[in-house]
Amino acid sequence: MINRGIPALFLLFITFSCGESDPDISGLKRAVEIKRLDKEIYSSSTIEELEKNIASNRQELDLFFGLSNLPHDSILVRMLWNRIQNTSIDSFYNDYLQKFEDLTWLEEEVSDLFGHIRYYYPDFQDPKVSAIFSAYLDRDIVMSKNEIVVSLEFFYGPDAKYRPRLPEYMARRYRVPYLVPMFIGLGLSQGYNEVSSSDQSLLAEMIYYGKSHFFVSKMDPDLPDTLNFGFSGEEVNLVQEEFEDIWSYFVERDLLFTNNFSEINRYVGERPNVLEISPDCPGRIGRYIGYQIVRSYFENNSVELPALMAEPDAQKIFRESGFNPSKVSS
Repeated sequence: MINRGIPALFLLFITFSCGESDPDISGLKRAVEIKRLDKEIYSSSTIEELEKNIASNRQELDLFFGLSNLPHDSILVRMLWNRIQNTSIDSFYNDYLQKFEDLTWLEEEVSDLFGHIRYYYPDFQDPKVSAIFSAYLDRDIVMSKNEIVVSLEFFYGPDAKYRPRLPEYMARRYRVPYLVPMFIGLGLSQGYNEVSSSDQSLLAEMIYYGKSHFFVSKMDPDLPDTLNFGFSGEEVNLVQEEFEDIWSYFVERDLLFTNNFSEINRYVGERPNVLEISPDCPGRIGRYIGYQIVRSYFENNSVELPALMAEPDAQKIFRESGFNPSKVSS
């Protein structure tokens, strides 16, 4: 089955997902403090100070850099010290600090997300969240059950002096508004999204991604589809207007139950567009279709979010969804 890592477009925010009332989480929110690994590391004035900072943040740096897999801590110390001494990186870091000096906005958004998760999953324990600066030389975000480490410079946006080496259709999602829903929210959804290892079909992939995106929509009922899927406003409108024809494309070619990896990846993997359907059809269209099927299942059955996420049978969800492509809308 396709690797289900959620990768890991601030254009138009006119289309909203479910439009339902937001549950009261006022008693469920807890204060979130973002740990500033970026400042701790880049404020090191000597190698010895850097060594101490690495030693005191071993758990987070192990998650992000795989510190425990290195023969010796000195390897990471030397690598980071070389970055600190690099004048180009130093210039980039100074610009970055101006952008991300204050992370109150992120702490509030993450606190809101965690509060919503706790509404549906009362036993949820807030993972610790840390910010790091890696100058695009490492990963954008790394998550475990207990830790989240975000390389924040990836989300600087188009005004950054330096930009990550990503295709534009992917780079446009690396902006502040997308960080919590598309990266942290989708990432956390994986811990609740049960699947059947025996079903390797395109439909199973669609339903898997659809459940994750539906999870995110429940964490913020006012979240626009643009921020949930990374589509532009124009793309969302086009997909909704042409949804019946898009659905017919899959049905007429008997694609829903294909197990062919290349075929599956064509419709749920990263691509600027799905030319096989239309030059205007956005990539990852299968995920959006899966979301609409899952949404229909949720609305037409007496099921709560935890039960939906725990249902591994994609064909059952499809069969009992009452899905009608002519009724797809925002």
